[in-house]
Amino acid sequence: MAETYGPIFTIKLGFRQVLVVSSGEVAKECFTTNDKVFASQPKAKAIEIMAYNYAMFGVAPYGDYWRKVRKIIMLEILSQKRVEMLGHVRVSEGKGTVSTMKKEFDSKMWRERERESRQQQEGDQLLMYVLISILQDASEEDFPGHDHDTVIKATCLLVYLDAVIKETLRLYPAAPLSVPHESMEDCVVSGYNIPKGTRLFLNMWKMHRDPNIWADPYSQKDIDLKGNHFELLPFGSGRRMCPGIFFALEILHLTLANVIQQFVINKPSNEPIDMSESPGAVTNKATPLKCVLLGRD
Repeated sequence: MAETYGPIFTIKLGFRQVLVVSSGEVAKECFTTNDKVFASQPKAKAIEIMAYNYAMFGVAPYGDYWRKVRKIIMLEILSQKRVEMLGHVRVSEGKGTVSTMKKEFDSKMWRERERESRQQQEGDQLLMYVLISILQDASEEDFPGHDHDTVIKATCLLVYLDAVIKETLRLYPAAPLSVPHESMEDCVVSGYNIPKGTRLFLNMWKMHRDPNIWADPYSQKDIDLKGNHFELLPFGSGRRMCPGIFFALEILHLTLANVIQQFVINKPSNEPIDMSESPGAVTNKATPLKCVLLGRD
């Protein structure tokens, strides 16, 4: 539909009008100029019943209650200080009842080191993209004994890890459409009059694959996924942006780094991995991934 009707259009879902946005430029207008207008979320009988009459923070309508609970959660539960306490990752194997390995990751130390060596990190990022560019035109014989991915990962591992997570969330966000918002008053978006009560969906699947932006993802290293750049919004943006973004990113880095460190990951066959998706409210693989984990010596 986005291919046919463009980056902004409305449809009817039942008797509700829905605004579908498939462009970072239009999304920016929704979450900056009209951020407060779209700060609420639609009500539904199922949510009323399952979420204790909208008491759950994530689905509560915009207002005093939501602001007070959000403040508590952001300061006491999902704050940077709490995230930094995620220093221990426990990996269980065997029958699932005995913890056989424990690896400590000092995330606070990583963060302080990052602040102290910002220039070095930028240099590492540049190095990664330079390596990718060079190795695209190089043959395997130029680096005997090591494939191109290994050369890049071994040279700039942490930056590579960041890039893997960023690209994964670009291509496969948790949901192809954003959590719905609802306009609390009349507003104007991209020159169109949007009446009060209109529900807003971001078509993230389309936005994250926009050929005008992402034809060459390597060139977009400065676009982050923390709601500041509207071409990439896996966690949303504005007042109703996912409050668990820093917690989620910390867990992703720690878990992925731990798995890579502890295991060699192989495919059970030589068949290519099927990356196609099944339709639904969340992004699921059409074919479940099968892999073999071998403990590293």
